[in-house]
Amino acid sequence: ERDSGGLIRGALAARKAAPAPPPGPRPSPFRAPRGGLGELVESLAARLQAAGVRVETNATVEAIVATPHSGFVVSRASGEALRADAVVCAAPAPVAAGLLSELDPALAKGLGTIPYASVANVSLAYPLTALPRPLVGSGYLAPRAERRPINAGTWSSAKWAGRAPEGFALLRVSFGGVGRTGVLEASDERLVEIARDELRTLLGVAKPPRFTRVFRWPTAMPQYELGHLRRVAAIETRLADHPGLALAGNALHGVGLADCVGTGDGAAARIAEFLAKHDDAGNG
Repeated sequence: ERDSGGLIRGALAARKAAPAPPPGPRPSPFRAPRGGLGELVESLAARLQAAGVRVETNATVEAIVATPHSGFVVSRASGEALRADAVVCAAPAPVAAGLLSELDPALAKGLGTIPYASVANVSLAYPLTALPRPLVGSGYLAPRAERRPINAGTWSSAKWAGRAPEGFALLRVSFGGVGRTGVLEASDERLVEIARDELRTLLGVAKPPRFTRVFRWPTAMPQYELGHLRRVAAIETRLADHPGLALAGNALHGVGLADCVGTGDGAAARIAEFLAKHDDAGNG
């Protein structure tokens, strides 16, 4: 800014002064586990089990309530109630609001005010010979002003290593989001048709894909609307009254993977500090 008279001018000047990149395709700057993000959860579960921790899945929780003295009771749909000294709730905000409504109505109300949007993805696999031109970059975003039925296209196999075998490309077309949820009422077959029309228009891909997959994620994306920081402050004020309870996930402090991992670290630190004080008090 000091040398060029502005941040944008400085960025443009730095780009011009940078050495030209080598010819040919450049490696993607994006990184992810080769087997998909599920590997993170599987690895964590395996390490916990190796340490003697009981890990349960497919167990629906209906409520989290406080006990008369200290700790919590986690009620499950099976009728079983689990007693816990501390709880980390990593559910989406609307779900967390329902779980915590009896424990703290004000906390639950604050979580319930965070709006969410639904999305859907269609993945399509093609042999590279079906693509009229090489895939450049990692995809594109479709501005609302263009009024396209989709909101993004991603070249999954170009963006992340290991997403398609040699000689094939995996592409993804995304639907939904705020103001674009109407298209999600269409059937899976119709979403595939729209995705194919989009790739035909943008890339000239006329041949049918080798296979397609449709993934729907209802109420998956929290929306940080104006006033979000005030909502977060009110939620964390209420949370201070429950030192053995922690929240994690994408509802409060960021929707990206790194943000979610950060909330997990924060929740773990909060619970570890609480348990340490709890043990000290018990030993005293």
